[in-house]
Amino acid sequence: MLPRIVALVAVLPLLYVIAFPVTHPELLFSVLLIPWAMTFIYWGIALVYRLLFHRDPKVWTDDYDIRIITTGKNPDVIRATVASCPKPPMIVSRRELDIPGTVVVPDNTGLLAKFKGEAQEWARTTFPRTSGYTLYIDEDSVLPPNFKMPALGGIIQFEESPVADNLLIEAIEAHRSGFAMEMPFFKLLSTPLYQWGGALAIEANLENETTWNRKTICEDSAFAYSVRTAINYTYTRLQIHNQAPSTLFDLIKQRRRWVSGTFADIHLCPSIPLRWMMIFRAWSWAFTIPISLAALLVSGLSWPFWGPFVMTCTLSLIGSRVMKLPWHRAILAVLLAPIASVLNAVGCLWAMISPVGGFDVTPKRAHIS
Repeated sequence: MLPRIVALVAVLPLLYVIAFPVTHPELLFSVLLIPWAMTFIYWGIALVYRLLFHRDPKVWTDDYDIRIITTGKNPDVIRATVASCPKPPMIVSRRELDIPGTVVVPDNTGLLAKFKGEAQEWARTTFPRTSGYTLYIDEDSVLPPNFKMPALGGIIQFEESPVADNLLIEAIEAHRSGFAMEMPFFKLLSTPLYQWGGALAIEANLENETTWNRKTICEDSAFAYSVRTAINYTYTRLQIHNQAPSTLFDLIKQRRRWVSGTFADIHLCPSIPLRWMMIFRAWSWAFTIPISLAALLVSGLSWPFWGPFVMTCTLSLIGSRVMKLPWHRAILAVLLAPIASVLNAVGCLWAMISPVGGFDVTPKRAHIS
């Protein structure tokens, strides 16, 4: 219900302006862009923190295990990931694999958790850890040769670096990576706004206290929301490469799943202000560029409404640098930024109109090119 309410609050005023022109439409559009303005201010603060105050960990540990969570549909992809691991991983799979270290999740575990969270919880209880940390990675998360595990933190988040074959999809991922540069700032919040489960390490005692046993399609973020003690959050800019969706439709479905999961789990977040922040961010993702474009057309290209376009291009520029794209592709990502934002919005709006409750695994390629 909440996603549909958010969508209606944005769409109905736009329809009203189109059907019944008002005397001062700029005022209405300015009100509609308040969530974007608040998101922009927060993002600017997070950017300053990342650039000036964030420091990567300097102390490392070898006291960790690696667990790859997979459906088992892409054995060649898994083999490439295993080859990148500095120590033999456990492969928690939904089907049998001819790969050493594979364990198979039974069809009926009796757990509340479903999908990826069910596999993690089953493995946690069936194969109790003896190490200080467990590093959870996806089947396509390729660890770098210089991989190191930080020695401090209850939750340790590694930086995502998506790799795409398609230039438009690369531009969309650059736009998202620009937004995700905020993640070091989560250390100052009461709980991370979201997590990337493709490379996420959890300290043993914290995992055993919190568990993965809850019904969700975004088990990584739901885990953080469910922690009831002070979170010692560590972010490292050591990058883990993973695969961007191969097709635009797969990408849109992925965004739909993420936003659906965010709204479904928002009640787990212990902080009311952070819940509102997540709602404002979803609004900004879905509606900022369409609202700004409508405002420019109605108001005669009034300059204040160019602000969201400038932010969108800035996001893509920063994201392309995070992804370490060559300059010619970074420039293309900036030029495609408004289109990338709108395509991101399609998945977000789809989730608001018709939330998804299942987990649809994004198809993977045998090799990251």
